Amino acid sequence: ILGSLIGGQFAHKRDLSRLKYVFALFLLVVSFKMVHVFDLPSITCSYLDKFIGVYELPVMMIFGFASGMMSILLGVGCGLVMVPFFLIVLGLNMHEAIRLSLTAMFFMSATATLYNKKFNELNYQVIKCMIVPVIIGTILGAVVSNNLPVTALKTIFGVFLFSIACKILIGACALRRFLNVQ
Repeated sequence: ILGSLIGGQFAHKRDLSRLKYVFALFLLVVSFKMVHVFDLPSITCSYLDKFIGVYELPVMMIFGFASGMMSILLGVGCGLVMVPFFLIVLGLNMHEAIRLSLTAMFFMSATATLYNKKFNELNYQVIKCMIVPVIIGTILGAVVSNNLPVTALKTIFGVFLFSIACKILIGACALRRFLNVQ
C-alpha cells in the first residue's frame, strides 16, 4: 500500500520512459526463465537462499513496497512483478504464487483506486462497463488456472510476459522515433 502511494506521487511528476525499458528487459529475462530458454534468474538468486531464509519477512516487505511502486508507476498488474518473485526467489509453486499475487493485488488496487479518485482521474463510465466482464473473467480464469498443470501455467505466463515486454519495447521505440521526427 505504501509503495502504491509513493509510486503515485512519482508517476505524476516524472518521465518514466527509461524505467519502462528496464522493466521490459526484466520481463524478457523472466519470460525466458518461464519457457526454459535459460535459467539466469535461478543462477543469480541461488546465493540468496541463506539470506532470505534469515531475513524473509523484511525481504518480503521491501519487495511488497517495490512492487506497489512498480505497479502504479508503470500501470501494470502486480502479478507481472510478484509472480516471478514468488517463483524464482521464494521458490513457491505457480499456483501458490498466483494466489499470493492476487491477494496482494487486491490491496494495491484498492489503494491505487483511492489515490486516483483523490485526483479525479477515474473514468466512471469505463469502470461501470468493466465490472461485470471482470468478475466473469476472474471466475473463469480461476477455474481454468486451477485445472491446468503447473508446467502449462508457467509456459503460458512466460509467453504472456514475453509479449508484454515486446509491446513495451516496441511502443517506447515508436514513441522515441516519433518525437525525434518532430
